[in-house]
Amino acid sequence: MPDLLTHVGSGYVLVRFTKLEKKWFVLGCILPDLLLHLPVRGIRFTFDLFSLSPYPCWLLKGFGVLHEPVGYFLFCLWISLLWKKSLKSFTCPLLLGGVFHYGLDFLQAHPLPAYMPFFPFYISYMEAGLFSTEASLYLLPFWLFFLPWCYARDKQSFS
Repeated sequence: MPDLLTHVGSGYVLVRFTKLEKKWFVLGCILPDLLLHLPVRGIRFTFDLFSLSPYPCWLLKGFGVLHEPVGYFLFCLWISLLWKKSLKSFTCPLLLGGVFHYGLDFLQAHPLPAYMPFFPFYISYMEAGLFSTEASLYLLPFWLFFLPWCYARDKQSFS
C-alpha cells in the first residue's frame, strides 16, 4: 500500500507539470505492481482457502514478467488493441507511467535481487540502491495529506 501510494503521488505530482493525460499516466505508475501482486496474491489466497499446496511457483514467477519493462510494454500494446482509440492517446501515457514506475523502483535498495530491467535480453539483476524499500513508509503521512490537497486544488482550478 505505501509503495502504491508513493507511485501514485509522485506520478500525480509529475503529471501536474506536464501535458500528459492524468488518468492514464497515473494508472501506468501503479499498473506494473498491480499486474504482479494482484494475481499472485489471488493465487496464494485461493490455494490457502482450499488448503492446496504447494503453490505453483512457475505460475507465480510467470507474473513477474509483467513487472519487467519488456513484459509491461507488450502488455500495454496488447491492451491498446482492445480499444478503437488511437494507440497514442492512452498507450503513450500508460507506457511513460510505467517507465516512471521502473525508475522509482530502480532507485530502491532491495534485500534480495529485485529487477532485471533488460530481461529477456540481458539476465542480470540491477538497482541503484539510493534508498530502502521501507522509505515509502516514511513518506506515507506526507502523501496522505498532500494528495487530497493537490486534488482539491485541481478541482477548484477547473470549476
